[in-house]
Amino acid sequence: MIWWARYIDYIIIWWRGTEQELLSFHDYLNTANPYVKLSLEHDKDKIHFLELEIYKDAHILTYYDI
Repeated sequence: MIWWARYIDYIIIWWRGTEQELLSFHDYLNTANPYVKLSLEHDKDKIHFLELEIYKDAHILTYYDI
């Protein structure tokens, strides 16, 4: 994990590891508390977070209002 941010109950993470490592981390977090379950959306190029669409281009994050 390179960077993360939180807004109320939304979390965004910039992940450097493999997809399998990300999925394993997600499974680990979902076993920490039986009453809290996290959803996961991931993509290698872009992600939607709140009202933004965030793109990764040459290790630079760019965002646009949706």
